[in-house]
Amino acid sequence: MTLQVGEWVLLHDGRAARIARLAVGPAGKMVEAETATGDVVDRPEAYALARWRPIAEDGLAVRLALDPEGVQADLGARPIEVVVAALRDIGEEVSQAELREVLIRRVVPREDFAAWWKRVQPHLSWDERVDAGLARTRRYRLLMPGEIQTTRVVPRVSEELRNGRKLLDAPQLKGARERASSDPSKAAEEARPEAALAQREDVDPTDRFMAAELGVWIGLWDADRGRDMLGSDLPCVDLMRISQHKSRSTALEWYAAWLAGLGEAFAAADPSAILRSAAALGPPWTVTAGQIGRRLGVDPSKLLEASLTWSMPGSPEAGQVKLPADLDTYDRRIERIRAAVAAGNQEEMPGLARGAVAALREFPLVESANSGVAQTLRGLAKCWLFARQAAPSPLKYVSDLAGLPARSMTAALGLIPDAMVEALRPAVEQAYVLDPQAYREPVEVFAARRKTDPGAIALKAARRAVRESKALELAAQALELAEEEVVRVESANLAVAVNPDDLQALGVLNEAADGVSELLLDGVVDSSATVLFSPSSWRRFAMSMVGELERAKRADGLATAKVAELAAEVERLSALDEQRRAALTEVRAEVGAQGRASASAVAAGALRPVAAALADSFEANSLDALRDRLEGVILRAGISIVIQAGEVVGFDPTRQRWVGEGEPPDRVLALSPALVIRGEGNEETVVVPARVVAAR
Repeated sequence: MTLQVGEWVLLHDGRAARIARLAVGPAGKMVEAETATGDVVDRPEAYALARWRPIAEDGLAVRLALDPEGVQADLGARPIEVVVAALRDIGEEVSQAELREVLIRRVVPREDFAAWWKRVQPHLSWDERVDAGLARTRRYRLLMPGEIQTTRVVPRVSEELRNGRKLLDAPQLKGARERASSDPSKAAEEARPEAALAQREDVDPTDRFMAAELGVWIGLWDADRGRDMLGSDLPCVDLMRISQHKSRSTALEWYAAWLAGLGEAFAAADPSAILRSAAALGPPWTVTAGQIGRRLGVDPSKLLEASLTWSMPGSPEAGQVKLPADLDTYDRRIERIRAAVAAGNQEEMPGLARGAVAALREFPLVESANSGVAQTLRGLAKCWLFARQAAPSPLKYVSDLAGLPARSMTAALGLIPDAMVEALRPAVEQAYVLDPQAYREPVEVFAARRKTDPGAIALKAARRAVRESKALELAAQALELAEEEVVRVESANLAVAVNPDDLQALGVLNEAADGVSELLLDGVVDSSATVLFSPSSWRRFAMSMVGELERAKRADGLATAKVAELAAEVERLSALDEQRRAALTEVRAEVGAQGRASASAVAAGALRPVAAALADSFEANSLDALRDRLEGVILRAGISIVIQAGEVVGFDPTRQRWVGEGEPPDRVLALSPALVIRGEGNEETVVVPARVVAAR
């Protein structure tokens, strides 16, 4: 690349400048350039070749430098000239995004670009300087002198189907309509093939309407012929697929005229697609749809229902979901509908409720992390509550909520009035039974609203699931079929696990518990496992303890009498000869010791069952009155507690009985007290050892 005097270049800072002089100085070859404002920039030739880029004299940068007011005027009057000038500066094929950034940086405000480009783009294919054949791939370039435009043949009727009808190629139909709407005479010949497609009955009704209206614009036929051509396809036109506002109104006018031609006998219970799409669009088309609907006898609440459900994100009419653009548009629709209904007819509220519930039920499943979806669901839930609060009914709330997806149910539960929350419990439980993992969040929200434990709700739902299963029936049959006692008890256990209120199974378990407890009280069964006492078993246990107390009293009296007898004998012997006092004293001491030892032995043997009963009562932690009575008797007999229940002590096999698993450790926990009786010299006799397990 070489630089020539008079050539325009783009400096490294983005300014346009003309090469004024090439010179040789002490530093070598120098290049001097002058901007439109008179600034002179001189740089070494190597720097200029590396950093400066030659640009066309009729390019956008030079035009902005020399005539910025003229460029601003062209933005409105001749926008194609601005695009062509920008493409001259770029000098090569460029994407639409790159061209957009150049235009925004140089001349078009960013906030105005979308509307400006929408007006300019359809006209680029008319300009012989621009290769518009690349427009379908959103790429543009200037044609060289004598170069022919790139031709890419795309069928005007695509293979894509909507409701079994073929769709027209959208870019070609849109381009033809945009060109014809701005200059019908110039676009007439080019748009004729697209308009002729309106006569094909295998084409989608909405595309047929847009092609038929195009034929009216270019003078191919009049509006009456275009309307008659579509005929019964007019009710199927989707106004939301038509971008031009005036065309939407035209479609409704054609539909109304077609209905008028059918006579007064025509009526429809449900709104057609064109009326439902009009309801979803809002004013002024909603008003027109309402007027037509009344003439047809359509329930107005059904139009209100359609205003929320027609072409909602993810629906067949809307096509593939585009986030977040679809959500933003739909959110605005929700707020518009809610505001309109608040100021309108209250009789239409059921339609709003039906539409909101249908939308909540059918809303597309997308990533839960997308906060925009949660906002949309809350908006729908607000619409639903707004409609239902006009005539609140718990049954309506429950029926509406039943079957909602988890995220929609969560949104509804978060907004519902406190007075109605409890009424929704069956719907929440039923949903949780069907899919516990998916409906965990609704259960947590419901529990928070009710200020209760979410686990309790989940447990109740689990019991409900068990009751609704075959487990209860099978357990009951097993109980009836069982012949052996062991099988009957196991069947009863299963039945009670399935249904804690099963009276037959509870009776079998009580009977089995009575049998075990009776054997235990008779001393036949020695088990460390838990034994359930029925009321009758508890009564027998109490009577047994009373008998033991009476026997203990009698033994205590005998022991006391024996001690008194021995004491009298000692007194008698003390009166003997003084000379034998020492011997007599020794005898008396010996006899006294023998008497007390004998009394202790008698007491120990007599009170051993009582002491055992007392130890059992400590371990069972029951029968407080009986425990107090036994403890008093034992203390009077000289029996004392040396290890308390619940005390952690070192293991002593003489005072303790190991009832845990494996070998006893050094430190153990007493489940029951240890009771001993002491004779003279602190000699100990263990009456009842403490039952111990490993200390934790």
